[in-house]
Amino acid sequence: MIKKVFIMALLVAMCFGSILAYGEKPEWAPDISGAVAFETKYVWRGQTLGGDPVIQPGADVSYYGFTFSVWGSFDTGSTDRFTEWDYIFDYTFNVGEARELLGIDPGSEILDPLSISGGYTYYTFPNLTGDAYDSHEFYVGFSYDILLQPFITYYYDFDSGEGSYLEFGVGHTFDLGSGIESNVGITAGYNGSQWGFDSSMSNLLFSGDVTIPVFEYFAVSPNVAYSLALDDQYDSEFYGGVTVSVAY
Repeated sequence: MIKKVFIMALLVAMCFGSILAYGEKPEWAPDISGAVAFETKYVWRGQTLGGDPVIQPGADVSYYGFTFSVWGSFDTGSTDRFTEWDYIFDYTFNVGEARELLGIDPGSEILDPLSISGGYTYYTFPNLTGDAYDSHEFYVGFSYDILLQPFITYYYDFDSGEGSYLEFGVGHTFDLGSGIESNVGITAGYNGSQWGFDSSMSNLLFSGDVTIPVFEYFAVSPNVAYSLALDDQYDSEFYGGVTVSVAY
């Protein structure tokens, strides 16, 4: 297990080092970011998918509103291997920015803070035999950039996890000075029979983190979360960790 973690850390260090070596990003270049999270357990949509500590690397490439992401979860417990790799394609646009780009004057700016997202996720589980548990999900989401930053996202899995999931919540970012920010949020979820669960409110997720910039491109973010079960199909869980990220 130590060898695998060392290899992952080395690959991440090489990636981050190459970014720094390249220097200042040219205007035409896409936005590139990467992160490695070290968490005490893996909790997703109210489901405890791993009770042992996990290492969760991810990377994103964004260009003109389109984003391609890769995310994985490595179980450091009895499994001692990657249990999941996800591939996400997303397109997000802000109504106000789109209006200005197209030169449209709607007579009111009330919709300008609205952002709309749509995308697709391909879930893979390499520790399971065959591809019977791999799954595909579409989603559409809306967020409104005001004080509490309300958002709502609807997911529909049309494969192994057949069913829907509705997620909505609020959050806020506090500027603590010197580039340090704190994010807090509350998210509620409704599981519409996804992954074999009975339809019900799944959980309330209370989360918070502090993002501390390190050098020009890096940041360290300790985080903590509490998932409060709203149905006896789920367990309440307290967990946390730290994320090391780079954005270029």
